[in-house]
Amino acid sequence: MAKDNQFISIRIRNTSFLLPASASLGIEQRETLELNSGKGGNAVAWKIVGANKWPAYALDENMKLTSGNAWEHVVYVQDGEHVVGLAAESIQILNREDIQVQPFLPVGPVPKSGKHVFSSSWIDGNTPVLTFEPGALASYLTVIGGGRE
Repeated sequence: MAKDNQFISIRIRNTSFLLPASASLGIEQRETLELNSGKGGNAVAWKIVGANKWPAYALDENMKLTSGNAWEHVVYVQDGEHVVGLAAESIQILNREDIQVQPFLPVGPVPKSGKHVFSSSWIDGNTPVLTFEPGALASYLTVIGGGRE
């Protein structure tokens, strides 16, 4: 069970991001998912939950949709009725006391959704690590993925 004092470190194309662990609906390994083997759509895989299919999307280091296969895990998040997954090369659970996450306000206009995708950051050595705002991430994935698949 995810705890409020933990973060999930999500590695995508040699870039790390953080997500509050309490915001995750679950983490799935690639082999437990239905893979998109040329079935169309933008999802790289789906988690079957009863009569529902939760899509998972792969992003590149610039947060653009990709069909890459360099992922082993999917972290699922929710925004309202939409549950979507973010494919990751690797994940790691970090305790809050081991990192120093600080809130910040990204530059630029607020997106139409009303929230920026990133809400805070952590400096890991000399490397900045951005923290996803869970609801905004789910909305972003839903929009760039083409909605429900």
